[in-house]
Amino acid sequence: MNTDTSPVTESRAVKEFIKLVRSRLKEKGWSVVRLSKECGVSRVYLQNVLAGKHDPGMQVAEKIAEHLGLRIRTEARQKKLQKSA
Repeated sequence: MNTDTSPVTESRAVKEFIKLVRSRLKEKGWSVVRLSKECGVSRVYLQNVLAGKHDPGMQVAEKIAEHLGLRIRTEARQKKLQKSA
């Protein structure tokens, strides 16, 4: 039986994203409930993402970013931009 309750999210980028989301929620005066409704994801799922228990994945991260006015930069997008320049 696994009794480890530590968060599963280890990525530095995900941790930074969560930090930015929490900051922007505070700035906007939004609750997790409001953000979950805006993004179309469950409140419990979003709470788990913000607790580091779930990786949001790109699709959910992009929805969150869009509603909070954040931009997501990925390595793949950066390479695409560099090729088109």
